[in-house]
Amino acid sequence: MKDTHTFDRVKSDSDYSNPDPVECISDAESRSLWENSKPVSTQQPEPEREPEPLSDADEKRLEKARCLVADLMPYRFDLSRPRHVVENILSLNGIGVGSAGNLLVVSGQAGCGKSRIAVGGILASTLGDQSLGWSSGNPKGHAVIHVDCEQSLHHWEGLNHDIARRSGTQSEQPDWLLSWTQIGVEPGQLCERISELFFWANRRFGGIRLVVIDGFADLLNDPNSLMESTVLTRFLHGLAEEYQTLICGVLHTNQASENFKTRGHLGSQLERKAESILTFNRNGEVINCFSVKTRNAPITRDKSPRWQWSDESHGFELLPANADIKRAEKESQASEIFEGQPPLTWAQATSLIQAECNIENPKSAETRLLRYIKAGVLFKDNRNRYSLAESNSEL
Repeated sequence: MKDTHTFDRVKSDSDYSNPDPVECISDAESRSLWENSKPVSTQQPEPEREPEPLSDADEKRLEKARCLVADLMPYRFDLSRPRHVVENILSLNGIGVGSAGNLLVVSGQAGCGKSRIAVGGILASTLGDQSLGWSSGNPKGHAVIHVDCEQSLHHWEGLNHDIARRSGTQSEQPDWLLSWTQIGVEPGQLCERISELFFWANRRFGGIRLVVIDGFADLLNDPNSLMESTVLTRFLHGLAEEYQTLICGVLHTNQASENFKTRGHLGSQLERKAESILTFNRNGEVINCFSVKTRNAPITRDKSPRWQWSDESHGFELLPANADIKRAEKESQASEIFEGQPPLTWAQATSLIQAECNIENPKSAETRLLRYIKAGVLFKDNRNRYSLAESNSEL
């Protein structure tokens, strides 16, 4: 019998010296041969088993779950649906701080201008383009609601007169601007009134632009109660979402807090839910505002808006930004040095700064020259000579 484990014959040298031509195959054919050479599994796939029958209790639970899932389907994320566009309602110094369906918290110690600057500025901005750095507007004439639970009747009226003065509406106030004083009203009754006011205003004016509540802590009995704080935050957030409006509220910070922590459990709950937490801080006669927490671009302390009381207008006024102040200082310094001077080379400009400012080190003079150029105070012409920007604009 022929041994199947040996070759039929031993190849000679001539067989290797004159090999048969090799037939080339494509990658696809090679892949097909490889796949066909794989051992075929003799194991048959298990047949699909019928699910075990449910008990009557599980059948009822499954039906209830199906109904729940059907109710939840409109809230399920679907990448094929167009993204929901939310309108930004309120900005401060050009940065969006509040949009529809959200809460905004204005916090700070007592006496730092929250009512006059924040509440008054926000409400006045709905009557025009801008007020005290706030921007809102009300293009569709929807309701703007103000509920004051903090100030006396005298100060509440004074705030509204200040709003009218800033917006230029002293003679006639639009009917959609609704300001209510609710001093001393019990918290439960106050929340009920606010809920009904939302319903009426939405029907009367076709929507609610924004709502300002001064202050949030008056809507519950104890701001340190976790249960009350949680329920109130859920109530406010639900109103904002239902009416697609922005609810702004004033809340004090803790007296001993160094990190501007808002008051009690109410502050903690609002910090978790609010779109922005804006903190007001007084430093001498100047008040500034920055964002402690935000879902949008932050308002940092070095770029925060600043206000100061004006005896002339009998109200707070917006001060120039720090960057504008620094530029004004550089303009003043450069004007004293380069006023009346012809266009100078780099070396001449450096020497002039040294002489006028009594600077010994030329490097320090060059640094100051670079600051003037970067600030746009000095201008370099096509001959690489430097002069005041105003002088070059006239040439």
